[in-house]
Amino acid sequence: MHLRQLREAQGLTLEELADRSAMSFRGIVYIEHGRRNPGLITILNLAKGLQVAPSVLLSVFDDPVQ
Repeated sequence: MHLRQLREAQGLTLEELADRSAMSFRGIVYIEHGRRNPGLITILNLAKGLQVAPSVLLSVFDDPVQ
């Protein structure tokens, strides 16, 4: 997941995203550093906090069209 790039592109701090997503600061750090895999509810909360569609968070897994 390219969470950090999305967060930084919006100029959000970890604390701001945590607040907007109703998550803990540490939880977001763990996800950004690959130490935790988010579940569906977490992905939905992060998408809400970033004001993007959940599919944007998962787009890193899309295969490029040939």
